[in-house]
Amino acid sequence: MLVLEAKAVTQLKIKQHFGKGGFKHQLYCQLIKNWLETQGWKARIEATAYPSKKLIDVIAEKDKETVGYEVTLHFENLEGNIEKDLAAINTLIIVVEDKDVTKAQEVIEKCKQTLTPNKHLDVSTINKFFL
Repeated sequence: MLVLEAKAVTQLKIKQHFGKGGFKHQLYCQLIKNWLETQGWKARIEATAYPSKKLIDVIAEKDKETVGYEVTLHFENLEGNIEKDLAAINTLIIVVEDKDVTKAQEVIEKCKQTLTPNKHLDVSTINKFFL
């Protein structure tokens, strides 16, 4: 992965996204948003699902359905993020790199034990979102 330095960003007049997380996290959020939009979804980065005030990495809406995408590069806060995100929405997709799928599935299985039937939780790799 190549990252442009600040001078190059300025000279090229590239708009930067100032969401939370580092470059890779922001890049993955943007890739997810772009892919969702090609599928007909309205997608927002670092957005809330009304009436909650909890920010979710990517929120997608289509035909009265709302899906949240949680980009996970580190697992320290994943269980807490899942709990908070699913308090706001009914469907959450945890997006990880290929090397982290098994670890994410273990956390998801643990969290699914306490989910109500109307809540849906799954995992996807970031590769799905490359156009």
